[in-house]
Amino acid sequence: MSEPFSSTEANAIVRALRERRTTGPLRFDPDVQPDHDIVRDAVESARWAPNHKRTEPWRFFLLGSEQIRGMADVNAERMRRANSRPDTIEAKHAEWASTPGMMVLMCQHSEEHDDILRQENYAACAAAAQNFQLHLFAHGIASKWSTAANWEVPGFWPLLGLEQAPPLMEPVGIFSYGIPASHPPARRNLELADILSDLRS
Repeated sequence: MSEPFSSTEANAIVRALRERRTTGPLRFDPDVQPDHDIVRDAVESARWAPNHKRTEPWRFFLLGSEQIRGMADVNAERMRRANSRPDTIEAKHAEWASTPGMMVLMCQHSEEHDDILRQENYAACAAAAQNFQLHLFAHGIASKWSTAANWEVPGFWPLLGLEQAPPLMEPVGIFSYGIPASHPPARRNLELADILSDLRS
């Protein structure tokens, strides 16, 4: 960093950190399309997340409309296998299929990575996911991080342009994004005093 941020710049960063909310497709404006160039630029921000030993384990897959509809089908099949109610499956299928944008994030390990480094790789990908979502939020694009295990259903990997799961690739999440018509309320169960132990003497 060449020089400290100005107060205005610093306040904007703090605002993004504190105001971003998980916002799913049901809250997206169906009449407005997000700028996918901003989404690609958000991946550039994501890849500057901290990562131990510079493994850069993140792999992003930006889906088109056909793949999004396919992902909705895969998610419905996952729910059927879990014996979800038909009306719930139908509602979720409509929700997933309606999202204007979808990104899949995977964590790529290597043979030489031990268990500790693989944990660090996943943590790095989680940091990258937060960077990605904050970048979108700062540009007026809302997002939702889903960990629905669609990757366990046949048909998932071809949606990413892959025949099957690559070796040593660990799923991180499926991100829906769009322009929000509304935002969910802020919710935190704990206060700062509940989570911070200030041990300064």
